Amino acid sequence: MSLANSLTHYEILRIPSDASQEEIKKAYRDRLLNTHPDKLTKSENNRVNTVTINKIQDAYRILSNNQTRVEYDKMILENYKKQGFHNCGDGLDEFSLDDFSFDDEKLEFMMNCPRCQFANGFHFNENLLDECIDNVNIIEQSHDGYQLLTQCSACSLWLKVNFDVEEE
Repeated sequence: MSLANSLTHYEILRIPSDASQEEIKKAYRDRLLNTHPDKLTKSENNRVNTVTINKIQDAYRILSNNQTRVEYDKMILENYKKQGFHNCGDGLDEFSLDDFSFDDEKLEFMMNCPRCQFANGFHFNENLLDECIDNVNIIEQSHDGYQLLTQCSACSLWLKVNFDVEEE
C-alpha cells in the first residue's frame, strides 16, 4: 500500500499516532456519525468527500488491533524513509553508515538520495570519517558513537550519518 498521495488511517480518524484504544474507538464513532450521508447537509453532500465510510471502517479495523497497528506503523515509517523523511526530531534525517554501500574502486561510501533519488547523491570516503572524529565542530560524539553531517550533491537534503569506531 502506498501512502504517498493518500491519508493515513490516523488522519482519516483525526487522531494522533499515539492514540489509545479508547481514543481510537471514540474517533471511529464520531467519524462514522459525521460522515454518514443522512447527517450531512445538502451542500456538504454535494462536495466530493474523500473520506468514505469504507475508509473509516478500514482505518478502525487496522488501528483497533494491536498487531495490525504495529505492522501498519512500520509500513508508514518505511514509506516516509523512502520519501526522505527519516527524521530524528531535530529537522535532520538520520541514517546509519550501514545504510550506505561501499565502492571498493572509489573507496567511498555511497547512498542514493532518499528525497531526489539522485544516484549516489551522498558519498564520502573514510578520510572524512577520520577527520570528523578529530573535529568536534562537524560531529557530535555520544555514547552511541559519532555523527557526520553531509549534504546531497544534487539537492538541499542534509543527513546525519551515525557510525562507530572499532577498536583494533
